Amino acid sequence: MKDQVIIIPVHGQLAYLKACVESVYAKTTDPKVIIIDDASPDAETTNWIREKQEIYNYAIIKHEIPKGFTSSVNEGMEYAIERYNFKCLCLLNSDAEIITDHWYDIVEWYFKNGDNVGLASVMSDNALAQTVRNFGQYMNAIGKKPAVYSILLHGFCYFINKELIEKIGTFDAELFPHYGSEDDYSMESMKAGYRNLLVGKVFVHHANSKSYTEAQRQMIIRQSVPNLTKKWGRGMINRCGRVTIKAGEYINNYRTN
Repeated sequence: MKDQVIIIPVHGQLAYLKACVESVYAKTTDPKVIIIDDASPDAETTNWIREKQEIYNYAIIKHEIPKGFTSSVNEGMEYAIERYNFKCLCLLNSDAEIITDHWYDIVEWYFKNGDNVGLASVMSDNALAQTVRNFGQYMNAIGKKPAVYSILLHGFCYFINKELIEKIGTFDAELFPHYGSEDDYSMESMKAGYRNLLVGKVFVHHANSKSYTEAQRQMIIRQSVPNLTKKWGRGMINRCGRVTIKAGEYINNYRTN
């Protein structure tokens, strides 16, 4: 049986981290969790991570100086490759909370049985094109929702095939230290001949961008978007965006009767 690796980058916001970690261990059979404490600004978060390690037995990578999202998850991926035997791993934001039982098993199945799946993500209540529009109706039918091919998967819950990491490496931390790294990697996955999958049978709550203020987030976006456009071209990004939106719409609108 393959290890189910979950990498959680953290920068403060303890209340969200608690909900995230508790949901992971409640909804996953035997998770191999790696928490990257990217120099959390409050001692409370760092102390909680240390105290709960004895209970949950997760791995901790602690930064004394902030390295940013991309470098943090890259370090987590390298740690996982050295220590675990996995088919895919999941990058999970610390402001995410797992709702669907056996969520990892469901997504992992597509990596094991799908057609050359490089990346996968899931539906949420706050994830751009992957946002569920009618929560009650959706959850009543979630077990019958399909998985469809997409392109620009949202990074809040981002599954990566180990084979893809070994083929193209980790994220580009130089061009995209905080924002845009998942979009870039999603396109690199397609370029390498893999398919990116949006799984409708899994729902993960996402509080969205709680590690940064809105002003900080906008500054990060302004720094990263030009690099994404320069590398891939505005036309390519727009075409990929349209495919991404249609994938979310298809899953939202899918009816079984």
